[in-house]
Amino acid sequence: PKEREVVASPREGSVRAKRRVAADQLESASMIGSYDDVSSMPDWAVPEVAFLGRSNVGKSSMLNALVGSRKAVAIASKRPGRTRRINVFRVADRRGTTCAFIDLPGYGYAALAKSEQTAIGTFVEGYLDQRRQLKLVVLILDARRRADEAAVDLEVLDALRAR
Repeated sequence: PKEREVVASPREGSVRAKRRVAADQLESASMIGSYDDVSSMPDWAVPEVAFLGRSNVGKSSMLNALVGSRKAVAIASKRPGRTRRINVFRVADRRGTTCAFIDLPGYGYAALAKSEQTAIGTFVEGYLDQRRQLKLVVLILDARRRADEAAVDLEVLDALRAR
């Protein structure tokens, strides 16, 4: 089986975890819930991998591809800006090892009211700053963007590096 390396980038003071996972070893994935408040999210010892990117960049589609399920676990919409809450999915491999994939709302979708964009941005930042379970953030970029359109992506990358 094709292997991919999974590396959890630890927060300061924790031990670096590294292990190889065969691409066909993911056994199950299920949605745990949708949250618009970090304090209402599960308080568990499950490591979380968050997926972040522009609206309509393909975060939900990537989650579905990684899980490899015949039935889509994350709903992928053709309309940008549909994910407005933090969607949590529990994923398990054949050995029973679990982690959580976190589908974060996208950024950069102008059709939302400015106040709604600000509210979503605030709770996503709260998630990124407060979740001790968060071990890795995957920033998905659209390679088709022109350099002048990518300024927002670079700002997000800089903000992630600063955390």
